[in-house]
Parts: sequence; structure tokens; C-alpha cells
Amino acid sequence: MRAKTIMLCSVVLTLGGCNSHNSMWHGMVKSSGSRYTPRAEISQKDYTSQNRMEDRMDKKSYKEYEHRESCQNYRKPPRNYNDGCIEDEMVAVVTPAQPKKIVRSYTVLFDFDKSNIRGNEMATLDRIAQEINQYHPKQVTVTGYTDSHGTDAYNRTLSRHRQEAVSYALMQRGIKNQMLDRNSRGEYDQAVQTDDGVKNQENRRVVIDFRR
Repeated sequence: MRAKTIMLCSVVLTLGGCNSHNSMWHGMVKSSGSRYTPRAEISQKDYTSQNRMEDRMDKKSYKEYEHRESCQNYRKPPRNYNDGCIEDEMVAVVTPAQPKKIVRSYTVLFDFDKSNIRGNEMATLDRIAQEINQYHPKQVTVTGYTDSHGTDAYNRTLSRHRQEAVSYALMQRGIKNQMLDRNSRGEYDQAVQTDDGVKNQENRRVVIDFRR
């Protein structure tokens, strides 16, 4: 226990102090006061191995400070150190994931207001399952749709039931559930654009896409 206390105190001493008058916890969370000050710049020709070692210790101290403080409380970072904190605000650069490319696509059509699969669509499902096992796509998306007849809420539910029917049919043919990325769009993203309230066979569908 004594060894642990000494180690903790040595860390806190670097960052703000550990003594009988200040609790260790207070020293760790205190946001005011100067606990980190970067050293002045050094020209490359005057840069020594001692400076390099000091820079490493400087960055280590700064990281320990960084882990417990919000960005607006950061001090100036060490020289040659990019911490991602710009104008007192943490900026996280996130590159949105690009959707995988569709390499093959199938459509299963449905009767009006129905989610059960037609008998004449079974051959399509057999071919889809066979080609999944043959080509091993990285991702298989199963997306349900409806036409624009009916309310938005009803159509979204109906499109989900259609997607579930096709997904279940594929699983019955040996396709693992984990391979299927499921979605339901209701009356949105129509194959054929129609006005509201229009029955249309081509919009009553489930689309199965192979993606790589």
C-alpha cells in the first residue's frame, strides 16, 4: 500500500501537488492552476538527446492531464504535438462509412396489402440463396417497400413484414441471419414514382442487394 501511495503521489506531484493539506482526489480533478507548461521552442541545430527525452516526458504529462480534463480546460500542448483540440473545442474528424458497392440485385414482388411470398417468387429466392453461397458477398441487404396506398405508419409496418418474410425464407435456405442487413422503407424510395394513394405493383416489393 505504501508503494502504491508513493507512485500515485509522484504522478500528482507532476500535475499539481500531493500533500497533507490537499487530498489526492482534489489534486487530480482540480481544473484551475497551472499544472502543465510547455517549454520554449528549440531550433533543430540545438536539439539534443536530452531535449528529446524531455519532450517525451512533456507529452506523457500532457496526456495524463488530457485524460481527466475537458478540452476547454486544456493548456497549450507540447511542442510538435497535435492533440486535436482546436479553439478550445475537441474536434473529432470522422469519415463517414461509405456504403459497399452493389454487385447484384434481386426484387421479390408482393400482392396488394400482403406480406406472404407468392409461389412464383420461390424460384427467385432459391437462386438468391444459391448465389450467396457461391459468391460470398460481404453484405446482403434485404429492404422492404410498399406502394403509396395507405397511411405512412401502416405502410412502414407492412414493408417490415415483407422484409421479415423474405429474410426468413432465405434463412430456411441455409443463409445465416448474421449475413442479412435488414431495412424497411414503407412507401419511400419508390421504384415508380406515384402520387399518394396509388396502388402500384412494382412498388410492392423487397429488394435484395449483394454488396462488396
